[in-house]
Amino acid sequence: MTETTTSTCAYIAGAQWLSQYNIITLENFDTTSEVEDRTLVCGDYMGGPTANFGIHRDSNSLNPSLEIQNNIISGSVLNIDAGSVTVGSGNVTNTSPVQYKLNGRSFNVNGGNNGASAYIDSTLNAKCSQVIDDLQNFSQYLSQLTPNNYVTLPGKQSGPLNFIVNNVSQDGLAIFSLACNDVLNNANVQSIQIQNNANAKVVVINLSGRTCSFTQGNMVGSWLTGLQGRSQTIWNVYEQPLNNNTILSINNNLMGALLAPYYSVETQSNIDGVTAVYRIAARAEIHQPGFVFPACVEPQPTGTPSPTGTPSPTTSALPPTTTTMNYCTEENGMNQPLTIQPDQTTPQGDINPTTSTPGLNLPSSNPQITITLDQPATLTLIYIPTDRPYQPTNVEQFLVVFVYPNNTSSKPFPSEILSSTTTTSATPSTGAPSETSTTTSTSGIVPPSDVSPQVNLPPNFRVPEGTTVIINITSTIGGSPPTGVIYIE
Repeated sequence: MTETTTSTCAYIAGAQWLSQYNIITLENFDTTSEVEDRTLVCGDYMGGPTANFGIHRDSNSLNPSLEIQNNIISGSVLNIDAGSVTVGSGNVTNTSPVQYKLNGRSFNVNGGNNGASAYIDSTLNAKCSQVIDDLQNFSQYLSQLTPNNYVTLPGKQSGPLNFIVNNVSQDGLAIFSLACNDVLNNANVQSIQIQNNANAKVVVINLSGRTCSFTQGNMVGSWLTGLQGRSQTIWNVYEQPLNNNTILSINNNLMGALLAPYYSVETQSNIDGVTAVYRIAARAEIHQPGFVFPACVEPQPTGTPSPTGTPSPTTSALPPTTTTMNYCTEENGMNQPLTIQPDQTTPQGDINPTTSTPGLNLPSSNPQITITLDQPATLTLIYIPTDRPYQPTNVEQFLVVFVYPNNTSSKPFPSEILSSTTTTSATPSTGAPSETSTTTSTSGIVPPSDVSPQVNLPPNFRVPEGTTVIINITSTIGGSPPTGVIYIE
């Protein structure tokens, strides 16, 4: 089981808001449906039709079920089933304990006879400012945690996507990191489920990408369909969208907390968990439960969020990425580059690292690439050339995990750059070549070097046919998406 050795409570203030509210918008909110628990709108309320709030709250609740920082557009009566309603400024009138007008909009405050009401709350501006900073920081913090679990995406054949939790951090976190559209908008994903084999307190699924929607696959299984599992799962969509017109569409029932502080969201299906987004047009229900997060989490990541929580701006695409695996077989001898066919990789493409291969362009900063081996081999080295003459990579760090045909997996192997830790070694007197000089450049294949990130595997690291190699790119120059990705195996 993978564990951390120290913990910190930095950057997790956003978790408290996710435990207090059912939905939070960092800007405008528009709904034609209902919210089971509390709602905080740090912007304008833009829904014209009738809607229902606090429908599953205790009928004796007095604190607000709906808080609106700014304006309320005119429209049909809004129903507050339990608790109060408040706005940051304006005026309030009432004709009975349960009938109010707030800035001209009519409200039924059903708990009015029990002490609930409609009122002005001048503290909402300061509160929303704090909430926005906390949620953006929390999202960026989660995104920088090192993954400790890995999944295999369906290939050409449709199938399930299973998040199998085998490792947890010291604080009980199971951390996955994938591209959003590989998970939620993948035509080959029929179903999505989580198997919490390690009793994780929280399952964190970091989803990268400047476009993202949930249109494929149904969430199934006891973890996601149960209240406890939903309260301990968070889908963290942490990158800024491509532009202001980029919408995160929720067309299928999303289960677990959704944290997407930079995305505008449109729903056609229910969200069963806390929802915290930039803005939302909800055409379906927002359900409980609240989000439950440990008091302290992982050690502070190397790249800390900025004071405002805003991600670094996306820079222009940098040159291509290449990855190399050296292997040996009885037929080919030692340290041969293994040719990979396009249909062995996800995403598909020509990734064989010659001096002229253009490679793949990847849309997100921290993508996952999988390679299915079609023969057994003994692997020695995996590297991503940064110094080839044609389109060198912008990758700085990556992690490798091997998933075997029996569905067991190896420990994660992090990359290193030898020039930052060791000096180049000469050929030993025994005649055995050093690890940094074993690959021969044949047929235009780019050999390894000490300036490229690489994973030196243990001696006699044998893998069977059908093994899936999962490569998670964890760091690039300037944080820009990897481009021209190629591999040598």
